Amino acid sequence: MSPRMSQFSRETVGKTALALVREKGWEALSARGLAQRLGSSVAPVYGAFPSMEKHEDFVLGEILGLVDATIRGIEKDEEIKTFLAMGIGLARFARDEPELFLALLKARKGDALSGYKTDLRSRLDTDPSLGWLGPEILDRVFERLWIFTIGLMVALVYGYGGDSSDEALNELMRSTGGVIIYGEAAGLGDPEGRALREAWARLYPSRFPQKTHSRKSKE
Repeated sequence: MSPRMSQFSRETVGKTALALVREKGWEALSARGLAQRLGSSVAPVYGAFPSMEKHEDFVLGEILGLVDATIRGIEKDEEIKTFLAMGIGLARFARDEPELFLALLKARKGDALSGYKTDLRSRLDTDPSLGWLGPEILDRVFERLWIFTIGLMVALVYGYGGDSSDEALNELMRSTGGVIIYGEAAGLGDPEGRALREAWARLYPSRFPQKTHSRKSKE
């Protein structure tokens, strides 16, 4: 008689897959790796999910659920709303769950994060303090906020984020977002624009008075 094959529920196998990714990264998610973690052959692994793609779908769904829970917690417990809660939530998740965040980047070329991009853009549209900027400026604000947020998340994962406390991340997201929005609203987002040239012209004399005076004296 052949030994009876071990049976594991779909939830057990899925949670084991999530734990494996959390501990060892997205690349560790394989039928062999799961079987080793479960102490079985690969047969129960495929008995719970018909393919490794289905395993990946489950793990990604679990990760996205954790991100959503982080954002909802910030909105509820700290009463931070709109796009700011999303940015802070993403940053904290990357800090607290580095391998799970990297999985979102690596899985299907980062498409797992596309839903947050769409949500962030819609939150900008519905923010009552930003609606007057218009869609073109909001598009530029969104692109800059998104690039900054992803860059910050990667920096936090690899230890380049400086002070990564909740308070520091809140302040960084607030201040950087404010600078980006103010710059776009003031016309400073266009590198060839008149507003930016005038802003630099005002800044240089106040920041470098000696150079200004020496140039006048030479004339």
